[in-house]
Amino acid sequence: SIKEAITNNIIASICDGDVYTINGVDYGTAGIYTETVIGGSTTGCDSIIVLDLSIKEAITNNILASICNGDSYTINDVDYSAGGIYTETLIGGAANGCDSIIVLNLIVREEVMNSIVANICDGDVYTINGIDYSTAGVYTEIVLDGANNGCDSTIVLDLRVKEVITNNIEASICDGDVYTINGVDYSTAGLHTETLLGGSTNGCDSIIVLDLSIQNAIRSVIQTSICEGESFDINGVPYTEAGEYLDTIPNGAINGCDSIVILDLDLIQPVSYNLPAIICEGEAYILNGNSYTTTGIYNDTLQNAAWNGCDSILNIYLTVLESVTDSIDITICEGDTYEINGVDYSSTGTFTEVVENGLPNGCDSIIVLNLMVNEHVEYGIAVEICEGDTYEINGVDYSTTGVYTELIEGGAVNGCDSTIILDLQVNDVITNGISTSICTGESYTFNGTEYTNSGTYLDTIPNGSVFGCDSINILILTVNDEFLNEEVISICEGESIFAGGAEQTESGEYTDYFTSHTGCDSTVITTLNVIQGANLVTEDQYICVGESAQMSVEGAASVTWSPATGLSCIDCLDPIASPSGTTTYIIQATDCDGSLVETTATVYVDYPPELVLTEDVTLLQGESVTLTATTNDPNATIEWSTNAGVVCANCTEFTTNPTGTTTYFVNITSESGCENSDQVTVLVNNDCKYSTFEIPNIVSPNGDGFNDYFELKYEGVSEISILRIYNRWGELVFETEDIDNKWDGTFRGQALNPGVYVYYIEGVCLDNEIFTKTGNVTILK
Repeated sequence: SIKEAITNNIIASICDGDVYTINGVDYGTAGIYTETVIGGSTTGCDSIIVLDLSIKEAITNNILASICNGDSYTINDVDYSAGGIYTETLIGGAANGCDSIIVLNLIVREEVMNSIVANICDGDVYTINGIDYSTAGVYTEIVLDGANNGCDSTIVLDLRVKEVITNNIEASICDGDVYTINGVDYSTAGLHTETLLGGSTNGCDSIIVLDLSIQNAIRSVIQTSICEGESFDINGVPYTEAGEYLDTIPNGAINGCDSIVILDLDLIQPVSYNLPAIICEGEAYILNGNSYTTTGIYNDTLQNAAWNGCDSILNIYLTVLESVTDSIDITICEGDTYEINGVDYSSTGTFTEVVENGLPNGCDSIIVLNLMVNEHVEYGIAVEICEGDTYEINGVDYSTTGVYTELIEGGAVNGCDSTIILDLQVNDVITNGISTSICTGESYTFNGTEYTNSGTYLDTIPNGSVFGCDSINILILTVNDEFLNEEVISICEGESIFAGGAEQTESGEYTDYFTSHTGCDSTVITTLNVIQGANLVTEDQYICVGESAQMSVEGAASVTWSPATGLSCIDCLDPIASPSGTTTYIIQATDCDGSLVETTATVYVDYPPELVLTEDVTLLQGESVTLTATTNDPNATIEWSTNAGVVCANCTEFTTNPTGTTTYFVNITSESGCENSDQVTVLVNNDCKYSTFEIPNIVSPNGDGFNDYFELKYEGVSEISILRIYNRWGELVFETEDIDNKWDGTFRGQALNPGVYVYYIEGVCLDNEIFTKTGNVTILK
C-alpha cells in the first residue's frame, strides 16, 4: 500500500524585516512556502509543511518640524541640528506590534542679521545689547530670540569714531611762573592737555595740547678765595666761610628770567711755621713784642706775612734750660789773675761767679773758684772772628764768643805758669729773607740765578757783612699754578650759550682766558654738545590673531611703549608685538629739553574666518560623495587639498570618488590673509564585510509575477563570477557565469519538482579577494 505524506498548513505573519523559521529555513518575504520534513510523519513517511507567510509593514509617521540654527530636535533620543529628512525606527512601536518609522522633515531657520552704521566722538561709547563699544570697527552682537522668526538676531555694527580736534600750543615761561589755559595754571615743563567740551566743528570735544618749556635762570660761577677773617660780597651780602653760595638777581638774565650767581668760596687758612727756641733759666724770649720765660708752646700771628698774602702763625716751642754749678780749684802765679766771666781774681780765696753761656747748652754756669795764688805772669788777648771760623791758642781752637784762659806751664820767668786770657768775639753771619711768588712758566732771578720751581733757596756773599763776615740771602719762592677748568655742556638745537667770547649755537670746544686771584692765567675750556630734538617715526602693523608683528620707531635713542600688553619689551626701539586684539600703543621719548614727545602705532588684529565642514563619511569603493565647506566670510578663499596636492582651488563644495581612504585638508583665507583650517576624512571600504546581498529563499515559477525567478541583488562587491544550484542529491541543475541570467526553476527545459535546492555563489570582493556564499532555495508550485 502507498502511505501518503502528511501535509500541515501554517498561516503566519511577521513584521517587515523579521524571519519565520521552518525546518531550519528562514523566511522573510510574504508567500506560500513548502518544507518537506524527511520521515517527519507518524507513518514514517515525510511530512510536508505549507507556510502561508504574510508581512506586516512598518507604520510610518511623517513629522514636519523647524528649529533655529544652532538648536537641535530630538527623536528617539537622537539629536538633529541640520536641515534635512531623517528616518528613525521605534522598535515595536506600531499598533500591529511591528516597528514604527518616523520620517522627520527638519527645517533650520536662519538667524536674522541687521546692519547699523553709527558715529561717535573719540572717548564716547555706543551700546548694543548691553555692551559698550568705543573704538572704530565692525562688531557683531547676537540678540537671543531677537528675530521675528523666533530665532536669534545678529546685529552688525559699523562704528565710526570721529577724531577730537587737537590744537598744539608751544610756550615758554620762566621757572616759577605759570601759563594759563582754560582756567588751569601750568608751571612744569612738558605736554599738558585741556579738553574743551563740544569745542570742535564736528560736534566732538577739542583738545588743546600745550608744549610748555621752562626757561631756567642763567647761572654764573665765581671761584675765589679769601683769608680767614676776611669776607667776599655778592649783591650786598658778605660771605666769610668757605663753601658754595647761590644768590638770585631778579630778571637779571638775558632771557628775561632771574640770573643765579654761584659763589665757590675758598677760605685760606694762615700759614703756620714751627720755631724751636732755647733760653736759659732767668732769661726771656722776646718775639713780636711778646716776652716768654717758661718752657712751653706759644702762638703768635704775623699779619699778611705769609706767601699767599694771608697771616702767618708762628708756633714757638720754647725750652728753658736750668743753670749748673761747678767748683774749680785753680792755682795761679802771684801777680796773675784768674778770670771767670770777665772778672779777674788775683788773691787766694774762694769765689763764686755766674758765667753767662758757660754751659755746653749755652746757659749760664755757676762757678765756685778755689784760687791758690802763686807768682806768675798773665797775658790778655782780645780777638774777633766770623761765625764758622776758629781761633787757636796753645793748640786749642775757639769758635764761640767768650773769654778763655790758657795756661802755659812754666811759661813765666819765675817758673810759674803764664796765663793767656783770650777775649773772643764771634760775629754772626747776616741773613736776609725774601718771600715772593711767580706764575707757572715764569722765572725769578735771585743773585744772578733764575729759579722756576717753588722752594727755599740760599745764597752766600763772602765778606758781605759790615763785620767783614759772610752774609746769607734766603729766597722763599712760590710758583702759582694756572687754573684750568673743563666743563661739558649740552643744549638743545636752537639754543645758545656764551663761550669762547661769543654766543655759541654749534657743537664744539670753546676756550676762555681769565686772570685768577693769584694773578696767574685761568683757562676755561667748554665742550658744547648741541642735541637734536626727538622726532618719533613709526608705522602701524596688520596681523592675524595669534601672530606677531615686528615694531620699530626712529627719531630717539631711548623710548618707552605703553601699554605693555603683548609687547616683548617696553623700553626698546624694536619690540615684538603679539596682542590678542587690535591695540594702539603710545610711544614716548624725552626731548633734549626734558619734555616728553610721543606718537602712536596701532597693531590691527584680524580674525580667521569660521569654517564648518562635512563630517567624516564612509563609502564603498566606486561610490562618490559631495564635500561642503561653509563660512561666515563670503569673500574668503577656500582651498581643498590632499597629501598629493591641491584638488580644488576655490570651492565651497566638490564631488569626489576616491579609490581609497583619503583625508581632505581644507584651508580658508580671508582677504586680510588670516587663515583657518580643518580636515575631513572619506573612508573607502573595499572589503566584502561591507557588501550587501538580497538572495531569494523561494521560487514559485507560476507566471504570477511574484518570485518567478531566482535572481541576485547585491552591492559592495567587484563581481559575481559563478552561480550554481544543486538538488538535494547533489546534482547540478543550474550554472551560469552571467549574473543577469536568471533561474526559472527548470533543468534541461523541464520544471523541477517542488523542494529544497542548494545554491553556491562565488565572487570577487572590492579588494580583489575571492569569496563564496551557500544557502537553500525552495521551489513552490
